Amino acid sequence: MKIPTVSARKLRSLAFHSHRWLGLVGGLLLCIAGLTGAVLVFWHEIDHWVIAQRFGQVIRIGEPVAVAAIADRIKSAYSNPTQLALACVP
Repeated sequence: MKIPTVSARKLRSLAFHSHRWLGLVGGLLLCIAGLTGAVLVFWHEIDHWVIAQRFGQVIRIGEPVAVAAIADRIKSAYSNPTQLALACVP
């Protein structure tokens, strides 16, 4: 039985093409991992920027108001308290 042989030139060509495509695929995966990692690192800054672009900037005027004071003001504005319900989010 004769064992098939591969010439050195063919083996070198196969290794070169395999190395090229494995390197390109590996580089693409590392690029995607780097970009998504950058997004995760700067998530808060990106979120603040997107919210400011979409809804505008919130400028604080005066002192913060307590939640109870806001609830009292809403209750006094609506005459029928049965239509008013405040939901608590856990």
